[in-house]
Amino acid sequence: MSRANFFYLLAASVILVACIYSLLNWLAPRSDQLFGDYSARLNRVLNINITAPQTTRSLTPFSWRDYQQPEPVLQLSLLDSVGLKQCGLDQVVFDGNSSLGKHAAADYQLVWHTKIIQGLAACIQDKQLEPKLEDTLTVILNKKIQSLDLYWDNYLVNEQSLRYLWQSDHALRQQPYSAYQSLANNLSYLNKLHQQLIEDQNLDHEGLLALGESFAKGPSIFALLQEMQRSSLWLNEVSTALEKREFNCKNDRKNGIVLKNILHKVYMEKVQGYLAELDQSVRLLLPPLTALYHSQKSSFLLMTTKKIHLDFQESNRQHVKQWQLILDSCKA
Repeated sequence: MSRANFFYLLAASVILVACIYSLLNWLAPRSDQLFGDYSARLNRVLNINITAPQTTRSLTPFSWRDYQQPEPVLQLSLLDSVGLKQCGLDQVVFDGNSSLGKHAAADYQLVWHTKIIQGLAACIQDKQLEPKLEDTLTVILNKKIQSLDLYWDNYLVNEQSLRYLWQSDHALRQQPYSAYQSLANNLSYLNKLHQQLIEDQNLDHEGLLALGESFAKGPSIFALLQEMQRSSLWLNEVSTALEKREFNCKNDRKNGIVLKNILHKVYMEKVQGYLAELDQSVRLLLPPLTALYHSQKSSFLLMTTKKIHLDFQESNRQHVKQWQLILDSCKA
């Protein structure tokens, strides 16, 4: 191999390694990117050893099926079904009882329940019904209205786009606030649909289906919880190291100046700015999530979100406290 070819291969290898490193760094969680740089600078100045914390899951694995509630079985005889033709409900009943209807997506099933309720109400008002059939339909209608909250809770559990919010893990990029602002607005609208369902026994069908598409394409709550928990672990690691420091501003004025630069230009401008966006994002989500899951059996999702947020806030307070102690020692 000629010297020219050797240097060509060497240069190509260096470029390849650099590209791989850049790609891996780009794919890494934003918290790891920021805290990796932040802790490396502190390690050099304070002669400490801050290492990356072990990754943990913000939500322990669970089965959605455990939160599925049995729905009341309400059936019509074949003769009754035939009698529904005169008020146009026979096709809706057939659609719901078909194999496709029984395995339809959760949002379509919820829409079907509202169509049945609206259809039953219309049929009962039809004076041409046989009295016996009218009585049967009235019993079914009342039971379905009483079960609206149950249907809604099962929708929250079984809707795939909502499951995505609690399952999808992807690295957050810079400035996540705007994305979660949009998610919070969609969750608030979902709560309005719930209110409409209970008050009017009806739904904005197109709006409900459109929400599912938006949830599936937007950011996940799980990713936000992962970043908050990951950031808390990083903050705890750095705070512990700062607490054990042997650095003294009086003995090392030069590094004291460097340390203040790290505080202002790295921590406050970059790290703290990102942490503030995480905090603001979860604050946006908590009100609609509280309304959505407060009485639902999977409310542990809400409790977990609140717990991770509280831990995150406490980790931030402890970290600021350590910096204040350092600054106070430098003034003495």
